[in-house]
Amino acid sequence: MSFLIVSDFKFSKIFSDFDRKFTLLVFLILISGLISVYLSDERKASFKILLNYLSYFVCFLISLYYSNYFKEARNFIVKTFLAVNFILILSCLADYYLPSFNQFLINNFGHAELKHSFFEANGIKYLRPSGFLSETNLTGLSIALSLLILIINYSDIRNKILLYGYVLFSGYTFGMLGSRSTSIMILICSVLFLI
Repeated sequence: MSFLIVSDFKFSKIFSDFDRKFTLLVFLILISGLISVYLSDERKASFKILLNYLSYFVCFLISLYYSNYFKEARNFIVKTFLAVNFILILSCLADYYLPSFNQFLINNFGHAELKHSFFEANGIKYLRPSGFLSETNLTGLSIALSLLILIINYSDIRNKILLYGYVLFSGYTFGMLGSRSTSIMILICSVLFLI
């Protein structure tokens, strides 16, 4: 609602060439998600997850709009997003290693005790921490997007120790998430990094 109230609705010159390509890439991923929802046996649950991704996409577009509309806000938005995701990474680690923190998340952040918290392979259950978010795939997507932002701004980041520490912790967290969206983003980030 704030977006609609404040906006001047002049969208044509807002996005840079890179922004347009990246937005198109994310939109194509959403379309592929819609196709997989349609083909899924569990359409209702899959559609709910797709709606979560769609809300992320809308927030992404709004942030992109305002970071270009208010040029001075871009730095603040990027730093805030990275800081929030670092807290998310730490919450995932605590969720995995501290049972009391996991119980705290169940009591206060809508975590169901089993839903989204494990996957089973060969009869063994593996914990999938999601930290402060209640959806493991959204946690993976958020952390992956923050890594993508780091790759894009690699040359502008002076503190390389902080950068590599962030990559190390988030990479470790990725291994615990076991998320399909995370795997897709790792592939995209790897290609962009090589380019």
